Amino acid sequence: MSLRKFQKVAVLKGGPSAERDVSLRSGSAVAKGLCEAGYDVTEIGIAGHSFDLPSEIQAVFIALHG
Repeated sequence: MSLRKFQKVAVLKGGPSAERDVSLRSGSAVAKGLCEAGYDVTEIGIAGHSFDLPSEIQAVFIALHG
């Protein structure tokens, strides 16, 4: 039995800023680490100022820069 309060995590990465490439790389690294730790991870690449978050997501890691 897991003592975690959540299992399904979204990692937000990318974004419209000049730091987009850095955010994509760091977001991918965060997602990889969370997967290795046993979390169910959904990576969400953001291109503009809005995005859709799947309803089953229980926690969000924001890896946006700029």
